[in-house]
Amino acid sequence: MDDKRTLSRREFTKMAMVGSGAAALGALSTLSTLSAPAAWAAEKELRMAHFMSPKHPIASSLMYPWADGVNGANIGMIVKKFPGGQIGGSPPGAFKRVVNGISDIEFIMQGYT
Repeated sequence: MDDKRTLSRREFTKMAMVGSGAAALGALSTLSTLSAPAAWAAEKELRMAHFMSPKHPIASSLMYPWADGVNGANIGMIVKKFPGGQIGGSPPGAFKRVVNGISDIEFIMQGYT
């Protein structure tokens, strides 16, 4: 068998809870399509984009620590960070970027998108 480690839902939830409940829910909903261990066999690159500065508290205290945790977990996924609107630009288009596959993880505000 492969030396890559697969996470149970419980382990992943614990890892995601390092940031906050909102990050955990976003992570679980984003990664729900990758629930089968066979999907993790090849390394998957996830694009995490947001409109904020990398120094913004949400990015530096929540999103980046979560991404670093995923990257360090050796589960076959790498989270690439794209701050400041590098992918697609303005916040109102965040939902469409995820739906269209331009990015995999976005910071979305309900009243702004």
